[in-house]
Amino acid sequence: PTLEEALNAAPDHRFLIETKNGAGVVTKTLETIAKLGAQDRVLLASFKPEHMAELAQAAPDLPRCFDFTSGARL
Repeated sequence: PTLEEALNAAPDHRFLIETKNGAGVVTKTLETIAKLGAQDRVLLASFKPEHMAELAQAAPDLPRCFDFTSGARL
């Protein structure tokens, strides 16, 4: 399913959303979360420090986390 389909299918659940490679993936992810008003039920993650920086800049109020390996390198 797409992110939008998953968020719509389980409106009472929280989601750990990990961004992967792809052009504009961070922007598209944040747009979908905002469109559905799902900000209070997501935790954003990535193995890519550059994605985490982009998420922090674009959506500073959304919670974020690193995997252990990536976070240890920062």
